[in-house]
Amino acid sequence: MVRRLRNRPRPDTHANQLRKAGGNWARRVYLVLLLALAMGLGNYVWGDLLLFRADGIILCRRVDIAATSVVRVEEVFVTRGQSVEAGDLLLRVSSAEILDAIAEQTLRIAELAREEAALRSRVRRADALLPLARRRALRMSEAAARLADPTAKSLVTADRLARALDDEYDAEAEQAQLSAESTALEAEIATLTSARAAAAEALKGLEHHYAAGEIRAGVSGTISAQVPAVGEVFAAATPLLSIHSGQEYVLAYLPSRYLLPINEGMRVRMSDGRLTASGEIVEILTISDTLPDAFRTAFKPGDRRQLARIRLSRPHSFPLFSDIRVTQDFRLQRVADAGLAWLRGHRPLPGDDALAAAGQ
Repeated sequence: MVRRLRNRPRPDTHANQLRKAGGNWARRVYLVLLLALAMGLGNYVWGDLLLFRADGIILCRRVDIAATSVVRVEEVFVTRGQSVEAGDLLLRVSSAEILDAIAEQTLRIAELAREEAALRSRVRRADALLPLARRRALRMSEAAARLADPTAKSLVTADRLARALDDEYDAEAEQAQLSAESTALEAEIATLTSARAAAAEALKGLEHHYAAGEIRAGVSGTISAQVPAVGEVFAAATPLLSIHSGQEYVLAYLPSRYLLPINEGMRVRMSDGRLTASGEIVEILTISDTLPDAFRTAFKPGDRRQLARIRLSRPHSFPLFSDIRVTQDFRLQRVADAGLAWLRGHRPLPGDDALAAAGQ
């Protein structure tokens, strides 16, 4: 008996052969990719209408320390990012302008003191001569009265009587001059005393303001990233450094096409790509600002957005000036509360926040 070693396929039996099922997987992968592309495109075009997404920046209160005159940095006692307390020594600077002003003010005070001393000397001289002038005037008046007496008029010549009257006039004039001079000098001394006191007060304020060139922190906080170097010269009104103090918050740029209501008290989630934290919208500001360059893309122009202030649940959750992505806190109860509030057409009830906190 002859047996066939192997079955050879016949060339005329293609219609009866079964195809492999590998083509179905390729179709599924293609459909999945197509669906993902459609969802991504729809999210980009219409996602802002339904999903709350906003950009924000971590900020806090900033206190600038600026130069009030041309100054040169002599010593630096802090580094960038260092924590300082109010009253800590930050810098030591020198200012030729302020030193010149202090020297001029000191010289002015010395001149006023010298003028006041000279006037007081003249007052003492006038006060010393005034009693003598009064006695002389009194004697001249008595002598002129005796010579003008009718009983002695026949014994006195006209020239002697005239000289006596002239002496009386000179004595009275000298007395009046000394009295007026004393009064005028007292007024000048009062004016000089007031001017010298004002100059001394100005010098004291200038020295207190200069404080030997020491610049101290006015508030507690963190030193900014810009710290001057020794030897740098700064013009007047130029900031030397800044201190960031107070509670951090997020300045958010609200979306302009969001359909659902955005209310104060709304819970949100924030992320900088590495860290995540929760927060609450505490204030929706009544101003708008241009979207910063850091949040602009080729498909997102720099339009103007309304601003909101968001409070962090935990302080120091993010570094200062971090770019933050803000989204709604998608927890089941919060989503349900937001949906009910939207259906009711009013803002959430005052007790909703407490219920949401209890649901956590």
